[in-house]
Amino acid sequence: MESFDFLWLMLEKHGVIPNKKAEAARLWNTYDLQQQRQIYRAIRERINAGKFVNYNPVLAITANAPKAKKTITLSYAEYYRAFGTTEEQAGWKKIFLPDQQKTIYVKNL
Repeated sequence: MESFDFLWLMLEKHGVIPNKKAEAARLWNTYDLQQQRQIYRAIRERINAGKFVNYNPVLAITANAPKAKKTITLSYAEYYRAFGTTEEQAGWKKIFLPDQQKTIYVKNL
């Protein structure tokens, strides 16, 4: 059995719209294995907790997919120009890259 088959069995028991299976399978295959596992667990936990899971399987997958994290990177000079300091602040993290012999600043949104 493929990983999608396990997801589909769970969604089928939940009462999803059956004519969306092919579309849901195509969407499912755009995620890597780790993301698929996260989606499966999120949907399973919501169903087990009696929470709403969309009956459209495409929307159920999308709503429970891990959200992409955005990262902002600034050079040492850019950070200093923006903040007037080289101290970490407001969620920024200072990282030294030894292979490049430079410091950058990173913030996850």
